[in-house]
Amino acid sequence: MSKNTTARNVFRNSFTRREFIAAGATLASAALVGQSGRNSLANDRHRPRFHLMPPSAWMNDPNGPLYWKGRYHLFYQYSPVISIAGPKYWGHAVSTDLVRWKNLGIALAPTPGGPDKNGCWSGSAVIANGVPTIVYTGATWSAQSESAELWKEGDTWYMVIGSGEIGKGGMALLYTSRDLKHWEYLHPLAVAKLDPSLDASRPWNSMWECPDFFFLQGKPILLVAQGNAYLTGTHSGHRFEQQSGGKIDYGSAAYAQKTMEDAKGSRIWWAWIHEKRSVDAQATAGWAGVMSLPKLLTRLPDGMLGVEPVPELTILRRGDRRVPDQRIEPNGPLLLNGFESDCAEIQAEIELGDSHQAGLRVRSTADGREQTLIGYDRDSQKLFCDTTSSSTDAATQTLPPPIFGRRVESGALHLGKTELLRLRIYIDASVIETFANGRVSLTDRVYPASAASLGIGLFAKGGTAHLRSTTLWELAPISSDRLTSGAELFRV
Repeated sequence: MSKNTTARNVFRNSFTRREFIAAGATLASAALVGQSGRNSLANDRHRPRFHLMPPSAWMNDPNGPLYWKGRYHLFYQYSPVISIAGPKYWGHAVSTDLVRWKNLGIALAPTPGGPDKNGCWSGSAVIANGVPTIVYTGATWSAQSESAELWKEGDTWYMVIGSGEIGKGGMALLYTSRDLKHWEYLHPLAVAKLDPSLDASRPWNSMWECPDFFFLQGKPILLVAQGNAYLTGTHSGHRFEQQSGGKIDYGSAAYAQKTMEDAKGSRIWWAWIHEKRSVDAQATAGWAGVMSLPKLLTRLPDGMLGVEPVPELTILRRGDRRVPDQRIEPNGPLLLNGFESDCAEIQAEIELGDSHQAGLRVRSTADGREQTLIGYDRDSQKLFCDTTSSSTDAATQTLPPPIFGRRVESGALHLGKTELLRLRIYIDASVIETFANGRVSLTDRVYPASAASLGIGLFAKGGTAHLRSTTLWELAPISSDRLTSGAELFRV
């Protein structure tokens, strides 16, 4: 699938994609829903309350995040069809604080007979001569290129397009322009180092989707979609040579990462959080896909990237409950008294003691039949989220890769000998975003069958841990109806 690059001056004030396409089915869903349908969506207990999403139907990649004249603008892939293969439009939302968003409806639509006739795919937004301008990729069905990331040096615009070559791996191709309309190919900005663990003959292992290139504290960083990976290295002569790297988010539910600069010049990270339940369950629900919370990227002393929730998220806090310092025994109480929520932020500091695993239990029934465990495994030195028992709903059990169902997902986190495990967990209905020690994040999805799966507790395995502190804040929704109003703005 090659994507023709298109530029538009459009602004309203008022695993790989191939794997997702192969795994999914096209399921029709009306973008416009009646009042009864809207009420059903607004009362859907799996639908988040403080994450951005369209009123109904399908959302995927974040596109063109931009700060302009006191407002944040975020575009995203939208389709009236619940499928990654559905026709692609751009939805548009605005915010003054990165947290509370208002949907403005459709910003870009495919042009019949035009270069984007098969969909308005990934792209970026920049300010050119004082005018907000979108540059994006439109689909024609042949070879594949992906996304469009832009920056300006002097009078010259530079654009990176994701691509790849079977047998060689992913590439970020570099183009230049003076007017954002006429582009000249220069050379690859970067070429992947072959990973011997991957079969390079498979097309999706030879593709860099959604590349994002920027400088953080003077050091070049290249992001690619697969695995939410980032690469660090050197940059000279408009060529990037990778030296090291890691992952921004270790959860398979997060994909198509995209960054922006906020009003303070900080680097903010976004991603699409896809569903982890069957396509039939998604169609029945009438919606699929959520935007991640904004995450702040930092450079750590070792040159790797740190990740934390943006400080603006604290404006959602409404009241707090605290748990006193206490031991966490392997046979201790399942849940904490008076602690239950599916719309909350939790901060906890845990001393591991002689335990092999320790952490928090969330979205739990009183008997633990449904529960999700978030914690640290000392033996493997990994943060993990265990959703194996998160639901008894068969629609979440076995799903075709790369979507996956209930399982354990984890990411490397090396704690110092006396370092506490510091967790910040955001629970929003079916979305759980976990941050640990300013260095790791992990996004997951859960769909408890029981409405009573709200309990929160502590756990330790293989020994005793020690809770130093825990605070829970209920979080305010960003709309009164789970962002289901305004469906008429998404008429296609």
